[in-house]
Amino acid sequence: MSALGSSVVVAVDASDASRRAFDLALDLFVPGTHQMTIVVVASKDDAIVDECCASAGISVKALKSGTDFAALAAFETVFLQSTTELSDFVAVCKGEAERRGFLVFVRVLLGTKPGPAIEKFIEHSDAEIVALVLGARGKGKQAVATTPRAEGALEIPLGSVASHLVEHVRVPVLLVKTPLHTPDARRTFCFAIENSKAGLEGSLSAASRMLEHTRRGDAVVFL
Repeated sequence: MSALGSSVVVAVDASDASRRAFDLALDLFVPGTHQMTIVVVASKDDAIVDECCASAGISVKALKSGTDFAALAAFETVFLQSTTELSDFVAVCKGEAERRGFLVFVRVLLGTKPGPAIEKFIEHSDAEIVALVLGARGKGKQAVATTPRAEGALEIPLGSVASHLVEHVRVPVLLVKTPLHTPDARRTFCFAIENSKAGLEGSLSAASRMLEHTRRGDAVVFL
């Protein structure tokens, strides 16, 4: 395990799907055992970036270089103190996680597209990341994940961000959409399994790794 401990990364964007993902992360993972890192992505082309740079007294050029860490830290502080819907949402999430007993970190990522920005953060993290949790709204260019159920196939539309992260990041990804209605109150997980020997082994390993770090309960897993 990393010296920084194991971390659950929750990507948020103030959407309803994002809120459901955050709530599920609070229920699944164990305070004291896991850190929680809340990540948000600020678009390089968004006016709020210029405004925050001006407030922090840093140049937009230094911020967008991605290598001026002092500028990044100053921007992150000002961004989170701003009164945007996203910053307010992050503040609420951070407060709720801390009340549950989580050690919480917040990172503001800069990028033109959320998917690659989150992927880069995951790849360069020094912490042991046990899962990436995010809401899947099914907007943008879509891919469709299909998983078997007793009564037939269940199709889950993925938006462009979710699709990118499922394909590219090296950690288990938990996508949260509108809750599935099951005959009982048990929580349901659906794991997509790649149809190849290497893909099957990797998929089962990811599912096993994520479930090892969740609360024990009456979850049903469809493979």
